Amino acid sequence: MNPKPYLWLANVLFAIVLLFGCGKGGDAGPAGPAGPAGPQGPQGPKGDSASGSVTYSDWLDVAFSPDTIHVGSSIDTIGFYANIDAPKLTTSIITKGEIKVYVNLGTPASPDVAPLPYFDVYTNVSITPEFLEKKVFLYSNTDASTATKDGAKHLQYRYIFVPGTTPAGVAPKIQWNKYDAVKNYFGLTD
Repeated sequence: MNPKPYLWLANVLFAIVLLFGCGKGGDAGPAGPAGPAGPQGPQGPKGDSASGSVTYSDWLDVAFSPDTIHVGSSIDTIGFYANIDAPKLTTSIITKGEIKVYVNLGTPASPDVAPLPYFDVYTNVSITPEFLEKKVFLYSNTDASTATKDGAKHLQYRYIFVPGTTPAGVAPKIQWNKYDAVKNYFGLTD
């Protein structure tokens, strides 16, 4: 018997195993240890401050007007509304940015700041914002106008507009409903 035909078949099978068995893929081994850090690069240019693109108002005195309906010969007040002019509130900020409105329930000397929408379960007071180009619209179930009591103002309002310039997933984690956190992050002053 001639062993050469079997040798030829063994060589072909060996070549097939090499061709298909040693290709890319398969299970990779564990990652090796990190290499040494390279030298530090030069200092980059100073970036813009976080508050550079943020628009915010002073604490504003806001007057609410009654929202009424006429029923026969009587007039019923169903709520109260106010408009705050906001010339820098654009459609781009409304659709891509962050808009917050806060109310100072305390005084300028002793602030007690809450984000809108606001609802108090004990007094049943609600104040909600709505945003239109160049305008912040407020609606309340009570007259939530700025008032002066014992020489100090109460119920002043402030808005903050942040344009949407950072892609999702990279934005900083800000607690938007915590006024002090927003104020500190953007370096806002009272």
